Amino acid sequence: MSATDTSGKEKNAQCIAQLLWEQIEKVGQEKVVQVVMDSAASSVAAGKPVTEKYPGIVSSPCSAHCLDLLLEDIGKLHWVGAVIDQGKEVVKFLTNHQQALAFYRLHASLELLKRGETRFATHFVMLQRLQQCKDELQETVVSKEYKQWVSKPKYKEAGSLITHAILSGDFWDNVVQVVNLCIPFVEVLRLADGQVPCTGKMYWRMFQAHQSIVDAVELPAQSKAQLADLVMKRWTMLHTDLHAAWFCP
Repeated sequence: MSATDTSGKEKNAQCIAQLLWEQIEKVGQEKVVQVVMDSAASSVAAGKPVTEKYPGIVSSPCSAHCLDLLLEDIGKLHWVGAVIDQGKEVVKFLTNHQQALAFYRLHASLELLKRGETRFATHFVMLQRLQQCKDELQETVVSKEYKQWVSKPKYKEAGSLITHAILSGDFWDNVVQVVNLCIPFVEVLRLADGQVPCTGKMYWRMFQAHQSIVDAVELPAQSKAQLADLVMKRWTMLHTDLHAAWFCP
């Protein structure tokens, strides 16, 4: 509808609230159901004067942002972060060396995916693609051509670590565990980030994703408790009355 240039201005809660009031008045408050902003402190604070002035309007943080923050929280757990770091090294080594990538492409039809800089969810999508390409990766590193190339002094040290990871059963077991753990939340993020109205689906989908942690038999009790706390923290952050009102399993 419109945009406001706030360059050089302090974007505090009152300033944001004032901008929102102006837009609400333009369209008519009876036509506005919800105001959605990011989770910055000033945005959260701006929501209160909006809902006080217009009690029929709900102010809520961006669900996609909250879910990406949840995945970032999970990624900071030591045992999850270690798997992500190792996966990043595998992808980085193969994609940063033209010859290594060429050898990989001889065996694979799917490209390896690099993580994005602004979305933490892409770390888990990267791991999921690695899991899908496990056989092709293993075929690559045991091929005669690849072994001859990686044995060169320039690549030998780093290459041996990558080869060890790709051929390690423990590495793949850890990848599967992290992917199975996080994909339910990535799917909810995709729902929230899509083009279809989804407020009525969020409550049930978050419940299902949380339940997947409770039902994860391979996780020790302490890890389950950590993850459950992280999920509830972010669910509390994004939850509004609209999610409960439109709840539909």
